[in-house]
Amino acid sequence: MAFHISLKSVSKGDVVLIFSPNSILFPVAFLAVTSIGAIATTANPLYTVKELSHQISDSKLKLIITVDQLFSKVNGFNLPIINLGNFSDLIEKSRNHAALSPSVSQSDVVAILYSSGITGLSKGVVLTHRSIIATALMVTSHQEFYKEG
Repeated sequence: MAFHISLKSVSKGDVVLIFSPNSILFPVAFLAVTSIGAIATTANPLYTVKELSHQISDSKLKLIITVDQLFSKVNGFNLPIINLGNFSDLIEKSRNHAALSPSVSQSDVVAILYSSGITGLSKGVVLTHRSIIATALMVTSHQEFYKEG
């Protein structure tokens, strides 16, 4: 999938919207976006076109990844779209291709997540790779790991 994202002229530092309900393909899309150094942003599938318009404009998107049932909400934004409904085709067509894996540092932005906007329009919260690593370490620090036997 990362290969197909890069075919849409998306590169390190570009923002990609993942607009999909929860599914197994959501983390696949997130990892594909971030594996090429691009920045993932997400939106609630219940957003209206007006709410999407604000986020799309604010984050300066280069690409939208979505599903069939949400296509009508994003089709009018004049941006390239990858349809997760065609996931099997995407995998088949990229079987012999690899996406570029640029150098990424912990201080690079990995995601822009939007707040609920209780004081007006939603606002983007910038997350770095370092913040994701710190969160993973925090979550796993109190977990006990047992060896077999």
